[in-house]
Amino acid sequence: MENGTLECKSCNHEVATHREEAGMALCNICAPWVESSLRRTGEIPSWAPSFCDDRQDMFYDTRKAITKYSKIREGRGHWARGDSTSFPTTERGWAQFLEYVMGEDEQGVLTRIRCGIDTREGVIGLSNSVSAIQNHLRLADETTERLFEHSIRLDGNSIWVSGVLFGPKASEIHCQNRRILPQLIFDRYHALDARPIEEMAYLYMRGPWIPLIRETTSVRVPTSFALREEICRIADGTYGDGPADRIRAAMLLWSTAVEREFLTCPPSSWARSFQWIREISEDFSVDVEVAENGIYVTGSSKNLYRIAPTPPDGRSDRFEVSRVLNRGTDDGAADAGDEIAPICIHSMTSDEEDLERPLGDVIVNLILALRDDVQTSERIPQLYRHLPEEFQTGRRADRRNWRIRWREYRQAVHGQLGDPEQHGEPPEDRNFRAMRIAVRAARAALGELEEEE
Repeated sequence: MENGTLECKSCNHEVATHREEAGMALCNICAPWVESSLRRTGEIPSWAPSFCDDRQDMFYDTRKAITKYSKIREGRGHWARGDSTSFPTTERGWAQFLEYVMGEDEQGVLTRIRCGIDTREGVIGLSNSVSAIQNHLRLADETTERLFEHSIRLDGNSIWVSGVLFGPKASEIHCQNRRILPQLIFDRYHALDARPIEEMAYLYMRGPWIPLIRETTSVRVPTSFALREEICRIADGTYGDGPADRIRAAMLLWSTAVEREFLTCPPSSWARSFQWIREISEDFSVDVEVAENGIYVTGSSKNLYRIAPTPPDGRSDRFEVSRVLNRGTDDGAADAGDEIAPICIHSMTSDEEDLERPLGDVIVNLILALRDDVQTSERIPQLYRHLPEEFQTGRRADRRNWRIRWREYRQAVHGQLGDPEQHGEPPEDRNFRAMRIAVRAARAALGELEEEE
């Protein structure tokens, strides 16, 4: 199709071209960013776009609650920092998160989960722990008939437990994984659950929520039976829409930067942010050029920079900045033949306002910062190193002045100390004091140098 016959599905610009990979009409600015985003989000669930559009406020509340639990004293050691949102790394962390998810609708859910966790932690190192059960199953042979009140019989690489076959020979998919047996036997042995072991296996392995967590996030997948079952029940809506929405929002936050992707960012916010890029590129057309492989910006230092989308397995910022050493031909290739020097500039911070900023807003900030690269380099040392030499002389002079001031300081210190006999101090103590003063001064000097660099 020819330009001008379609409207951009990303920013609503009236001039767009149908893109085969994206399967939609996109303008020249949006095309590389939308296609890159679609490659990254190929595994997010089908319900994600409509969910994100209908529950925009849910992400703010969920991210705030997760941040709170990850910072409190009880959360230490149970949470880890992700690209944009913290996530639980232990069963205790999961239990803390479900406190927020359930709210006042607890209905005994947390009591059951905590009981299972407490029991597991209480028998660590004993003969009836999960690890002990796992070791006994691993060492079982043809003579083994019972383990932890369950009948046992080996069948090649599979095993019969209380009349149910577990392993590759099992006909039921939920019974084909022998690794789940220690968790199931533990709960039955410690009277945490009395249901048949095959029913427990089905509940332990059933989807889609646990596989979704495993395949799309960095979160530690829970192993205790009660915790896994309750996560699935909450996400299914068994306890109402509120808890289900909160846990689904968390799954999306852990799997992607919601506001930075085309499918999950609210369409109106995404469109406005990329409309802003177009306005900036038109207002500063001398310094800003939109190309097939990214956006080129000429800085006040006359350096040429390129802002381009990252590959699917690239950085969490969704963009990469490079200084263009030699401009190639814009033939639509990934790097268009450019000779580049990558610059390490990040946008992800712990600031909640920054995390909620759409990708287009981030790109606009980058364009404005790189246009005034000399001023921006005072706050970003990585950018300063790429400035032409004439813009770095000020910093070098400052470093020389630091050395001069350091020598003067050393001379002043030795002059004030004078003759050790006048101070009533032995030479060893005088030398130690002088060394300690010098070390403190050096640390202060080096600290300021690091801030400048």
